[in-house]
Amino acid sequence: MKQLKNLMANNKRLVALSTLVILLTGALVAQDKLPHTPIDTRLKVIDVIDGDTFITANGARIRLYAANSPELTNCYGPESKKYLSSLILNKKVTLLEPRGDAYGRVMALVYVGDKLVNLDLIKNGYTRYVGQVSSQSKLLQEANTYARQNKLGIYSSQCLQVTNPKNPKCNIKGNINDAKKTYFLPACWDYNNVALELDQGDQWFCTEAEAISAGFSPSAHCPK
Repeated sequence: MKQLKNLMANNKRLVALSTLVILLTGALVAQDKLPHTPIDTRLKVIDVIDGDTFITANGARIRLYAANSPELTNCYGPESKKYLSSLILNKKVTLLEPRGDAYGRVMALVYVGDKLVNLDLIKNGYTRYVGQVSSQSKLLQEANTYARQNKLGIYSSQCLQVTNPKNPKCNIKGNINDAKKTYFLPACWDYNNVALELDQGDQWFCTEAEAISAGFSPSAHCPK
């Protein structure tokens, strides 16, 4: 009986490893179909796409789990990519708690040696924690709080703005919330409460026509 249990346990481990190998060679899988138990997989990073996504030597596309970095065209996007590159490019990484997403990528806690890359980027303000659950959720949340409180990176005045330091006359706020694009005029009653997260695609406009052309609609809290 004991031998049978050991055999079954070994089979389960082989299935888990095989599943990861299939995913890492490019197979598409539905989100959260992979086991969340740690699987030690060392892979060399050959390219960094942006601040949270990279490619390994076998062609697998890997995304930092529970992290969301700015698009390259948004505030701190290039800085985020550069920093991630300095940590992992041409190095071997270990993926823990891997799982697939709807785009065929592997989402994982990524380590270089014993250093958790996800944590490093979040703590230094290069990416934000998005609340996905993992064994390191508490640490990632604390790191995000630290970056925000210390106004680092995406939480600095470079990316998080209530007024437009570059051009005060262009003071129309374009805010994106749950994919809904809304613009706020200074006359809107909640204008002063709206902070633009430029790393998330929020932007300043000089005219309403510019805002409308960019796909933004006027806030319902603005005078007609």
